[in-house]
Amino acid sequence: MVTGEERYREAVRRVLRNLPRYRGHDWESGSHDGYADAIESALYLVNREPVPEALDWIETETARLIAFQQADGTIERWYGDGNWARTLLLYAMMKTQGCFLDGWQEGVRLGAVREGERLLVSLEAPAGWKGRLRFDHAATAAT
Repeated sequence: MVTGEERYREAVRRVLRNLPRYRGHDWESGSHDGYADAIESALYLVNREPVPEALDWIETETARLIAFQQADGTIERWYGDGNWARTLLLYAMMKTQGCFLDGWQEGVRLGAVREGERLLVSLEAPAGWKGRLRFDHAATAAT
């Protein structure tokens, strides 16, 4: 996008369209870390190139990543667990289109989707919830 050369953009789209071929791929011999790296990379790219095949792949592979969490909340009990958390935070930001809450509590649900130039936001909260809906700064994609 920086150079304006379409060949680079098409190369990224081709990779994203082919992600379903890697559904369930064991990236690092059973470790969560490879899933986290692959999903995180795809999240960064679909932010600029929202290829449907990649978005679908992100959904299935994120479910696999979440399944690594153990009953005590840990993942694999090493510093790489932070990679798991970062990837899921990026995923959550994708699902909320950068919106976030000050004053979140159990039972509060937030989601957002872009529809052309519009941002549609859904916020559900239990009675009595007090908080603020915040918006990240919009990034402009070069076309």
